[in-house]
Amino acid sequence: MRSLERVVGLLMTAAERSRLATWDLEELAAFQRDTAVSEALWSATGLLEPDVVPVPVEVEQPGVLAVLEEVERELRRLAIGAYPMGTSAVVALVCDLVGEYRCLR
Repeated sequence: MRSLERVVGLLMTAAERSRLATWDLEELAAFQRDTAVSEALWSATGLLEPDVVPVPVEVEQPGVLAVLEEVERELRRLAIGAYPMGTSAVVALVCDLVGEYRCLR
């Protein structure tokens, strides 16, 4: 599996976990985090080749943070120049999300 395809699959898993964790939409911050995870997923998906059909990638550790940390590790595996133009925006979104979710611990 190519790196960007794996990133999208991981973000699919993060988005699903985030939606499950945001059952109480009264909490604005949780809703904003969920929306930001979805934005990262949409942004990364837009960078894939049209014929690539991503599938969710499971992460054994529970929670959204574990998945986002795996996304971050995957994005660091290759030099940014190895990814399509626009990937730096995904990197920024993921790093912001990792910081947000770490503050929740």
